Amino acid sequence: RRSAMASLNSESPELAIKELRDKYGAVNKELKKFFIEEEKKLQEQEERLTKGANQLAADKITEKIDALTDESSYVAILAVNTEFNALSADVKALVPEAAKKKLEELLKKAQSSQAAVEEVNKSIEALSEKSTKEDIQKVEEAYQALSLNQQAQVIGYEKIATLLAALELKEGA
Repeated sequence: RRSAMASLNSESPELAIKELRDKYGAVNKELKKFFIEEEKKLQEQEERLTKGANQLAADKITEKIDALTDESSYVAILAVNTEFNALSADVKALVPEAAKKKLEELLKKAQSSQAAVEEVNKSIEALSEKSTKEDIQKVEEAYQALSLNQQAQVIGYEKIATLLAALELKEGA
């Protein structure tokens, strides 16, 4: 056991490190005091593995953030943000500040954009045959003020045209 632990270095495979940790864990406390240097090496290699895994996770989320643009959907931005928030503090610390700032800014824009879509959706839902032409036109203007991306998220847009046509029929009668 002593020779296996003594041979640990930065090239040691993860499986070998885990096996040594298991074997070392089975050694009684009295014997452990003879393995102080080896325990130190084992801890160093476990830290190396953890840091490597953390860096890989940080690199993966950074790639996802870098792939996001102003044209990315709210759902896509929210998914990356949720994944980022699920990371440990150690991994988050390895993500470049520029990437964190980009994600935060995109999330704010996406939330604002989503709020505008939701407002139009609520306005359309509130329209009825009793709505005035001005009310319907205000909702139409709010819809037209949205980007094409946002307009694609609007539910029930056809209701506006239907109500305007019904009003024109009433006025014409």
